[in-house]
Amino acid sequence: MLSAVMLAAAAVLVLRRVEAGPSVLDRVVGMDVLVSTILAAAVLYAAWTGRTDFIPVMVVLSLVGFVGAVTLARFVAAESEDEARILSPQEVAELEEQQTAVIDALDSAVSGVGDRRPLDAETHETGPGADEPRDGGAR
Repeated sequence: MLSAVMLAAAAVLVLRRVEAGPSVLDRVVGMDVLVSTILAAAVLYAAWTGRTDFIPVMVVLSLVGFVGAVTLARFVAAESEDEARILSPQEVAELEEQQTAVIDALDSAVSGVGDRRPLDAETHETGPGADEPRDGGAR
């Protein structure tokens, strides 16, 4: 009975870690520990009841936990530390403000590009005659 209470407490603590994060790697490790806790609970139930038909379930559960943890760890390892973090709503709002400011700056810079006069390829001068040919204006 004490072991079941300890497993339940471990599951609650692991769920708290999975929810709190703060990084994806913390959540992956938490889910792996949760799968192990569920596996231990299945073993405990099989030992209490004397049922052996839980052995295939335990093997499949352990394989799913292993493959899932390895797969997620592979994808998380490819991300940088900043990309692996899940942003808070305040951080998302700040990031959106920064992106909006950059887009507005680019829009204002691009809107002024059409106002420039053509550049003369030979002298690199701008002006009213920069796009005129050098041979006296005959094209």
